[in-house]
Amino acid sequence: MDYNICMSDRKKYDKKYYALHKERLKEKAYEWKKKNPEKVKAIKRKYVKNHPEQVKKWQQNYLNSEYGRNASLKRQRNYDNRKRQELINKLGSKCIKCGFDDWRALQIDHINGGGTQDNKTMRNFSPLQRHKEVMENIGTKYQLLCANCNWIKRYEQREVRLRKALEINQFV
Repeated sequence: MDYNICMSDRKKYDKKYYALHKERLKEKAYEWKKKNPEKVKAIKRKYVKNHPEQVKKWQQNYLNSEYGRNASLKRQRNYDNRKRQELINKLGSKCIKCGFDDWRALQIDHINGGGTQDNKTMRNFSPLQRHKEVMENIGTKYQLLCANCNWIKRYEQREVRLRKALEINQFV
């Protein structure tokens, strides 16, 4: 009984001590980790081995957090959609042939064809560089078409490869 009272007093003392010397204790722990990387790795490995459920839970929480992989993909997708929306607005927000205006089916088309060749030369461009390229050449090199009008144009101007043209003719 005496022992429990001493332990509870010790815990109270430790909490107060940590609160008063928090920065110094953190600094000492950081220095120890820096000097003993192998011991730190061993401790981490042992923890992961002994607590697999907890580790899996932490991993799932991280992936779904604002810093995790899923969040990063979501941020990138949002950024790409904003840039695409900016281009669509700059190009008039509707198909120049039929007037269709749902942004999900609008495509940026090369006016004089040559999109395949253009994609080969811009393959190593970042999405931002491609965006700048299109913004600089709006009206001279690029136009906005809906998916249907774009495919009709490609077929009429023979921009479709022979195999694809044959496949299309089967359905006509």
